[in-house]
Amino acid sequence: MPFTVADKGLNYNDYLFESRKKTERIYISTTQAYRVLKKAAIAVGIEDFGTHSLRKTWGYWTYKASRYNIGLIMDTFNHSSQSITLKYIGITQEEKDELYSLVQF
Repeated sequence: MPFTVADKGLNYNDYLFESRKKTERIYISTTQAYRVLKKAAIAVGIEDFGTHSLRKTWGYWTYKASRYNIGLIMDTFNHSSQSITLKYIGITQEEKDELYSLVQF
């Protein structure tokens, strides 16, 4: 069942993945984060997964949720052009054509 950060009593600055090896609250390494996420991806049948997959997925869904505001996503990713951002988040020509077909004259 989905939950929000607030449902779990967490603040937005809290770590989602804390180290289990320390008594104080510290984050896990990027290597360990990759291991955890890769194992979870395999468990649900996702084969081509990397830590950048999260960033790209966030970009894709934020692009859709922002009503296709590619400039916002481009700026967030610090890309030099919209075409780079569109390619990075996996927007195909077919999807661009669908977007264009939404406009009726």
